[in-house]
Amino acid sequence: MNRSWAAASRWLVARRRWVLAGWIVAIALILPGASRVTRILDVGARVPGSESARVEQLLSTRFSSSLARPAVLVITGGASPATTTGREMLASVTAGLGDLNVVTRTFSWLDVPDSLFIGPQGQTFIVVGLRDSGGRPEELMPLLRDATARLGDAMRLTHPRANLMWTGEIALNYDLRQTSASDASRAERRVLPLTLLFLTLAFGALAAAVLPLVVAALSIAIALGVAVVIASVWPLSLILQNVVTMLGLGLGIDYALLVVGRFRESLAAGLAPVDAARESAIHAGRTIALSGASVAIGFMALLFVPVSEVRSIAVGGLLVIGASVLLSITLLPGLLAMIGHRVNWGRVGGRRTQEASIRWRRWGVFVCAHPVAVLIAAGLPVLLLAMQSMRLSAELPSGGWLPPSMESTRGLHALEAMSAAELSTWCESWWSCRRKLRGIHRRDGPRFARRANSSHSIRESRECALFPQRPDCTFQTFS
Repeated sequence: MNRSWAAASRWLVARRRWVLAGWIVAIALILPGASRVTRILDVGARVPGSESARVEQLLSTRFSSSLARPAVLVITGGASPATTTGREMLASVTAGLGDLNVVTRTFSWLDVPDSLFIGPQGQTFIVVGLRDSGGRPEELMPLLRDATARLGDAMRLTHPRANLMWTGEIALNYDLRQTSASDASRAERRVLPLTLLFLTLAFGALAAAVLPLVVAALSIAIALGVAVVIASVWPLSLILQNVVTMLGLGLGIDYALLVVGRFRESLAAGLAPVDAARESAIHAGRTIALSGASVAIGFMALLFVPVSEVRSIAVGGLLVIGASVLLSITLLPGLLAMIGHRVNWGRVGGRRTQEASIRWRRWGVFVCAHPVAVLIAAGLPVLLLAMQSMRLSAELPSGGWLPPSMESTRGLHALEAMSAAELSTWCESWWSCRRKLRGIHRRDGPRFARRANSSHSIRESRECALFPQRPDCTFQTFS
């Protein structure tokens, strides 16, 4: 095995220009897909074949519901719908929404004058059904917000404090997609300069510090590009982007550090650049391959969990691990052979690689000479941190866990301030785990509602007739 690995490493270094050309072609083909990752990946969690998934399909097929894809428009700062002025205002907004070809139906106080639709300060909301356009429902949000921006400007001529806000699963998905993409980009811009600074101080040379960052960046881009291809046949969650970014920076830099460090040590020992690259590929490369394989085994176990978010974590982890390992053991040694002694360009502090290696070897000797003492000193803090895992909860976080800057979050909080607090729970829980809805036969409806209301986990149930094609069925929501 060792001989085969050594032979493969020498072969890769000897054909470094062909390896470089192959990676350039692969990156050129994969990289464009990485820029589309935020538009391709899903936001919500899905469990294929689950009860909630079957209900969602029934709403749009068997019941032909015009509200199978609902969004909620919250109106604050206007007149109460219980007044003549408020009804006229609500009718104007409803008519404006009805003019959009993507809207199938609206449902509001004008349809059912229920107290659910009116808040203590005259707030109200409209449930808006959206047409199936063949794409993601959240792709309609820019069009809807453009329309409500115009309607809001008209409303503020008579009601200066009027405000229209979209919320619900579709709006939350759209806002979370945009927020996640911008936050990930902002985090990378902040982390990379600090990482470069620390690597420069650690290596004592600017050129040596840049190479691990290049490997990490390429690992992330390649993993995201491949994920876009996979997502076309297997739905993946947007959480994959965060997992790939986190692991790509960590593993990509870590694996590249091993190769670059070994290469510089070999150069300091008097080896030629090509021979030093072979040594780094043989010794550091084997360590990287074993490390990557062990980490990948853990992620492979997550593939068997039938939840899209968990499987997306597994796919993202496997992709970025594979990209980091392959780049570190194939591309990086060849690049180092080409760069040669220029890897030490941009020295900082006059630090010598050989002297640093001697200090680390001394530390290694000390650890091996006192294994029990070092294990206790290092293991106790780790054990204390690991014990905190017993306090983890798999439930949804309590409080304001959604980004407050999002319009859909503000709309959700506006619903919470209304008597329609149960609808705000509906909007938020539908985004996270899909709403549990039932089409109940009318003769079974009262009995089912009584049993539901007797449950400690259900505060209230409401019944609405939303299926004109099936008058024998009702639509009940539970909160």
